[in-house]
Amino acid sequence: DVAYLPDGKSLISVHGTAGATFWDASTGRETRRLEGPAGSRLIRIAGDGRSFAVAGDNQVWIWDLKPEGPKLRWKWSSGARGVG
Repeated sequence: DVAYLPDGKSLISVHGTAGATFWDASTGRETRRLEGPAGSRLIRIAGDGRSFAVAGDNQVWIWDLKPEGPKLRWKWSSGARGVG
């Protein structure tokens, strides 16, 4: 799955591995790689463009998009009560 960031200059992709990859949209170069849930297959950018979520096999992780870089905010695991 692939999602463009609101600035249109970067995108984030997931490929069924444990993480998300950031890309420069104009050059196609990888700019950052984040650890994420195992089997990451789905990515969504929040409507306000300030966070994104990645869903994997049994987990969802949410990051805030900060000027200094993404910051992990929250994790959820199926069957767990309050992971974070």
